Amino acid sequence: MRPEIAAKVGTAAGQFTASKGADKLMDAKLKAQFAASFPEAALKNVKWYPAVPAGLEEIEGRVLDRIKAAN
Repeated sequence: MRPEIAAKVGTAAGQFTASKGADKLMDAKLKAQFAASFPEAALKNVKWYPAVPAGLEEIEGRVLDRIKAAN
């Protein structure tokens, strides 16, 4: 999502957004709340994980069904 749109949506919802660059466009009150909640050291320690590719959960389900059937 474009940062300017994400900032508008986040501000309207009263929530912060993870959209890159939107932090500079967010409401000052939300920015202050975010900064108080998540110090820089905590953000640097976040373990980011990629999104699950489409279809992967379906494949996992089929594999688990085969394993259960084999037992």
